[in-house]
Amino acid sequence: MLAFPGAAAPVTNGLVASYNGNITGNVLLDESGNYNDGYLKNAVQGTLLSTGADYVSFSGSNSQANILNNASTNITSEISVEFIGSINEFSSYGAIVSKYSDENGTGWYLSCRSDPSLQKIVFGMFDTNGVLHHCRSDIYLEAGQVYDIVVTYDGNIVHVYVNGVDSSADESPVWAVPMSGNNYNTSIAYAENGLNYLNCSMLAFRLYDRALTLSEVQQNHQNDKWKYVPDISSEIIDLKKKSIW
Repeated sequence: MLAFPGAAAPVTNGLVASYNGNITGNVLLDESGNYNDGYLKNAVQGTLLSTGADYVSFSGSNSQANILNNASTNITSEISVEFIGSINEFSSYGAIVSKYSDENGTGWYLSCRSDPSLQKIVFGMFDTNGVLHHCRSDIYLEAGQVYDIVVTYDGNIVHVYVNGVDSSADESPVWAVPMSGNNYNTSIAYAENGLNYLNCSMLAFRLYDRALTLSEVQQNHQNDKWKYVPDISSEIIDLKKKSIW
């Protein structure tokens, strides 16, 4: 099974890099056609028994994937970042995905918080004046549970989506500033400067150089649900109905 029946294919307009949870040697092959392969360090592959989907597991200690910096990944205008996977252990500013330097005041990050009352998604971004902007999701996440997390920024407003639903806190803050670039790699489960390693599992990751619409976010979500939502056959559903009646 490759997708939910009738689900549209993932959005390709503006796609810079795209990965699934399968590994070739130590490489995450870029499926966008842009040859932005990811290079793994101390990461391993696993398979969800419930669905058969592959994932990449990062230990939270010296474990990461790096997408080499180039003109296409050094995004400074609109951006969308999609991560499908689980945070297995929350850590203070553990990096889900990042292209960030706290020291230089550049780039962006998708992260999480470890505080029991703040186990949420955090998106941060430096503007071209070196000012850090950040917002968080307004829902609490559970360790080990798979989520489809998408952040979009259109140069004006930021949105945080969880499982196809707009979950932006602060009522989708208006930043209205350009994003700064840098020459760092785009990293999964790690940040080169300013964040921490993260114990997480990745089923898919996509990077876009434009802001996806809500309908596009939901399109991707529907396409990828099969990876972590087991299919219940019609026969099982019929049996459940009969048992009720």
